[in-house]
Amino acid sequence: MRFRQIGIVHTMIAVSAAALVSCSSQATSPSTIHAFAPSRQGTSSAHGSIPTVDATRIRLVPGMSIGVNTFPDGDSPTGGQGQILGQHLACHKDMPPAFHIHIHLSIFDPTGTQIMVPWAIGIVQPWTYNHSGNQVIGGSCFYFLHTHDRSGVIHYEAPRDYGFTLGNFFDVWGEPLSTTNVAGYTGTVWVRIISPTQNILWTSSIDPRTIPLTEHVQISLAVGNPVNPVPKYQFTY
Repeated sequence: MRFRQIGIVHTMIAVSAAALVSCSSQATSPSTIHAFAPSRQGTSSAHGSIPTVDATRIRLVPGMSIGVNTFPDGDSPTGGQGQILGQHLACHKDMPPAFHIHIHLSIFDPTGTQIMVPWAIGIVQPWTYNHSGNQVIGGSCFYFLHTHDRSGVIHYEAPRDYGFTLGNFFDVWGEPLSTTNVAGYTGTVWVRIISPTQNILWTSSIDPRTIPLTEHVQISLAVGNPVNPVPKYQFTY
């Protein structure tokens, strides 16, 4: 197993809470993505010297963008277009406030480039936007799993926890996900999971479709080979 050194690209755009309430402005293109290259340290293991996860954390704030903008906004034609996609995966006019958690997803293509997770996954057009134009805050209906910006943060809003997994999110997006395919990128899929209660190192033995969506879990998927250093995030909401 070999590791690739990568440059993590991100832009951080803070918005006020009040901006989330209004939807009168038009969307704008994401700001220029700037390079971010954290340092790394090496540790020894049974397999030799393996760099450790860098301690630097990227603060996640509403309206930011992370990665290279690659996919179209919203769901693909085979994803959520208002139809029922499965159990508890219907599209709703309003989001229930009872259960609301946040997950972060990072996707790395076979070159080690971090790919942007589109905004408005799980939100059906026509869209409305916040005043800053960096979040989709309205649509004709919402799935319980959706994205508001291009940061990779998944919002899981439902009457209760339905036990959704990452596979359910990709079903809403309309992109493939398996042990050999992530949104059309093919090869061995490596999984890295960081959460408040566990730290799972890179492995190719986990089916990414089965990963539970829990509060503040950070899921990294790398196609071909693991990447290093692994981005770590600090949730601010």
